[in-house]
Amino acid sequence: LHNIFGSQMNRHRNIVVAKFTVLIVGLTLGTAEAQIWPNFQEWTGRGFVSIGGGGQLGGRQFKDQSSLRKFDEVALLETQHTLTGGGLLDVSGGLRIWRNLGASIGFSTVRMTDDIAGTGTVPNPLLHHRPRSVSYTETGLKHHELAVHLSAVYVVPVYERFIVSLLGGPTLFRIHQDVISDIELGPETQAPLFPTVTVNALTTSSVGRTGFGGHIGFDGTFLLNEELGASGFFHYAGGTVDLPSGNSVISIKVGGAQLGGGLKLFF
Repeated sequence: LHNIFGSQMNRHRNIVVAKFTVLIVGLTLGTAEAQIWPNFQEWTGRGFVSIGGGGQLGGRQFKDQSSLRKFDEVALLETQHTLTGGGLLDVSGGLRIWRNLGASIGFSTVRMTDDIAGTGTVPNPLLHHRPRSVSYTETGLKHHELAVHLSAVYVVPVYERFIVSLLGGPTLFRIHQDVISDIELGPETQAPLFPTVTVNALTTSSVGRTGFGGHIGFDGTFLLNEELGASGFFHYAGGTVDLPSGNSVISIKVGGAQLGGGLKLFF
């Protein structure tokens, strides 16, 4: 009986010791984890910098009505531009102002391709006021958007390793767009009235202008260490730029939904 009772006491003591050991180890690891991954309740750093890439989703269309001088008269052209989504580069940096609120400046650039199709009328080389109809297509024109974003930023520590940043503010857009600057007409046929003609080639030139708009967005950052993290972002920027083309002005919508990822450094 004494042996049985002693065996039970030893087993109970071993269980208590094991539980106490597990508790001590758990507290030790928890303390180490808290030292490496502090439980962020408030943004206490001085600022951040980030760099990322991705794409601007979707595309857009706009019409360009222009006029050119041909045979001492005016050729009238109406061109449909179709822009397809392009690659995005995004760089930003910010400073904490008060608690979790900060301010940042960011730069993004998008390059898109532009395919055009158009119709118009061109003068007759011999007969005044006898225009001929033409049509034309071209691929691979260029559209480039550069945006400067001024943002109010609110940083929300969600978990030990995960931080969400909300942002919004005004945007300055600078675009460069290829437009038709001249047309080369094909051989004149069916003399003497020359009623038909074709467009043999198009000459394009890049026109640049500036406009204003705004942006909103958010990003989530998973910390790889105390300062550096991998982030993913969704931004929407939009605005309008008035672009001259010949004797007219094209109102072009710029920006769009932007999705991507990169690296973010808190300091």
